[in-house]
Amino acid sequence: MARCLEGLTTHHIPYLKLNRTDPNESLPNTKSSSSQSFKGPKMENNGDEWLALDKLEHVLFCFFISIFVSSIAYLSPFSLLRRWSIWIGSLASIAAGAAKEAGDEIGFWHSAGASAKDAVADLLGVAIAVLVLSVWRWWSRRRSRKIKPDEESEEMV
Repeated sequence: MARCLEGLTTHHIPYLKLNRTDPNESLPNTKSSSSQSFKGPKMENNGDEWLALDKLEHVLFCFFISIFVSSIAYLSPFSLLRRWSIWIGSLASIAAGAAKEAGDEIGFWHSAGASAKDAVADLLGVAIAVLVLSVWRWWSRRRSRKIKPDEESEEMV
């Protein structure tokens, strides 16, 4: 394998040169035109893709936190908590996602820092949970109305 890579330079494989010291340096094999006057640093993606496992983890994390906290609030003996259980779960999930991103930015976890894409994935998880919980609550209310026997049919029996 070492012999295969012996003659290769960053000119042949541009991704071998990951740690560039000069931010104005362009990738090899790219032709710059004289009409381009912008010479600032190039925006790099740093592996933060939209369709990555990390984004799925953020969606699922916020989804399940919303479902869990909402379920706990819904089982509460206090009517105020039951009435607002979906929003309480959503706020708890958003707070957990924001705390995770703040921790990423501060450096508590080994990560590249806070990401707007992670925050969007968190909000998507919360939105899916709100939709699922709202449909479930609507369906369970509708079902409970149908199960109750009519007063007229009880009088006839």
